[in-house]
Amino acid sequence: MSASEGLIGEDIVKRKLWQRGYRVKDVSQYSHFDLLLDNKFRVEVKTIFDWGKSKRKYIRLRKEEFDILAVVSVEPTSENIFFASQKDLEPLKAKSIAGLNSETSLDIAFNLRDLKKHFSKNLKKVVNKMGIH
Repeated sequence: MSASEGLIGEDIVKRKLWQRGYRVKDVSQYSHFDLLLDNKFRVEVKTIFDWGKSKRKYIRLRKEEFDILAVVSVEPTSENIFFASQKDLEPLKAKSIAGLNSETSLDIAFNLRDLKKHFSKNLKKVVNKMGIH
């Protein structure tokens, strides 16, 4: 994925969250995460344009550098945003390539069905489950 494709995903998330009344700041130029939500939640954005034949995606994340992962799935006629906390990602860690996870990184593997099961389109639900308000 190119940097410009990643920026497209960040812009989609920013726009949708602003429309829902959240305060969103783009911090990707000077931080290890992409967006700061309501001045307290670090959001890492990953963008998927093509699920391809394998239908499985692999992502490496820095554990200490995000609170919420936003995955933007861009289709020719639509876009969907799925949110997850680090705790929500634990079941996907087991599906990762063995041995890649470490103290500092989290490697996850998922398909579209996993997104629907372990992620939520409702950011408020994810934040409430985290117990931080």
